Amino acid sequence: MTDRLTPSAVLQQLQDNPGAPFAEVFRHGSLQVEIYKPDGGPEGGEASDVGHGR
Repeated sequence: MTDRLTPSAVLQQLQDNPGAPFAEVFRHGSLQVEIYKPDGGPEGGEASDVGHGR
């Protein structure tokens, strides 16, 4: 079993790579989950779900 994904661990990945606009947080087979850090933009949080299948 692998480590659990927690919000603080995922956000830490973005902080560890300040020049990168996103970080991959999970991959299994063809599934890939990334977190995106927008540069500026509207106040408040925003969530997007982008699907791509083969």
